[in-house]
Amino acid sequence: MELGKAMETVQTELKKNEEFRNAFLASIRSILVELHDITDDYECAQRILKRIAGED
Repeated sequence: MELGKAMETVQTELKKNEEFRNAFLASIRSILVELHDITDDYECAQRILKRIAGED
């Protein structure tokens, strides 16, 4: 699947699928709670990306 098409699919699903949106939001929220004491923005960004990608 082309990357642009994949991103379009995620965007569409976030807009129309409340369950998917809530799961995505919960994933982001959980990593933010864990990162509350980390001040390095690059490390925070890496850990958020890993969580979204399912690597964490």
